[in-house]
Amino acid sequence: MVRAGLAEKPKVEKPMNFKFPSPGHLPPPVLAFRDVSFAYPNCQPLYDNVNFGVDLDSRVALVGPNGAGKTTLVKLMSGELEPSMGDIRPHMHLKMGRFTQHFIDVLDLSKTPLEFFQTLYPGDAFEELRKYLGRFGVSGKMQVQQMEQLSDGQKSRVVFAKLGRECPHILLLDEPTNHLDMESIDALAMAVNAFDGGLVLVSHDMRLISQVAKEIWICDHKCVKTYRGDIQNFKMDMRSQMGITSKPVSSLRGDASVMKAAKPTNKKDTPKKEKTTKSVSITSSVNTKKSINKVVEISNLQNKPSSNATAENSSLSKLGSMPSSSTSD
Repeated sequence: MVRAGLAEKPKVEKPMNFKFPSPGHLPPPVLAFRDVSFAYPNCQPLYDNVNFGVDLDSRVALVGPNGAGKTTLVKLMSGELEPSMGDIRPHMHLKMGRFTQHFIDVLDLSKTPLEFFQTLYPGDAFEELRKYLGRFGVSGKMQVQQMEQLSDGQKSRVVFAKLGRECPHILLLDEPTNHLDMESIDALAMAVNAFDGGLVLVSHDMRLISQVAKEIWICDHKCVKTYRGDIQNFKMDMRSQMGITSKPVSSLRGDASVMKAAKPTNKKDTPKKEKTTKSVSITSSVNTKKSINKVVEISNLQNKPSSNATAENSSLSKLGSMPSSSTSD
């Protein structure tokens, strides 16, 4: 094909198929916070008397200013941190899968993805592990490449594959899209929407939040409040708080809107220029005739006393009556 001057047909990559298997049913309450307060040592409290619950049908997005304690709240849910006061009561059979901003810490970077999964699941067949990793976009040479040589986005896929094998009841995802491309983000959103368990998401990606979240919890002022409204209302409220006003947008797009905006200007400007040009030309011709007539009158007054120049005066008056011919000469 190359010799014939034809380019090779591009290879179509297999679509990613993230999947989190069904964890099974757990009766509520699955995870309950009762009068929970928390403060880091020698610091002001981040939370004070917080009460809420998370179940398998929860689809929660945690939002709030930086430093308000969103990641801290996820750590309290997972049991990594203990509350200063109050009780956190998880179901005795609850399993949680967590994706953190330091997700690389759960990987052994000295191994390849296949070696890593063989260590975790020694009873699984080699080919089954290859197929499973391929669903999360870890395929081909990537499977046998040392993970420290992979990009952060590729490492993220390995972590999501690990989460899928753990079969958690609740997913705790803290900024999961930081290193993912658009295709991986869409695959993640589809997997979360098909998941039968609960979700608690910390993210600044409004596109992902609008795809997967059913509730918005605002973390601020030492408390957690449920936002009354959908994601579109929340985005409009955020824009108004930031002083961003929406400008009216024309129904036309692209070149059509430019042409539409340009037409009135041309219609108004062009006739004005033509009228100005015509008025100038008319004024100049009138002024020229007046000036010529004045010259003739002055010459007539100067030559009137001389009786011998009557013939010359008559000839000058005839010339003064024909300005156009003199201008053309």
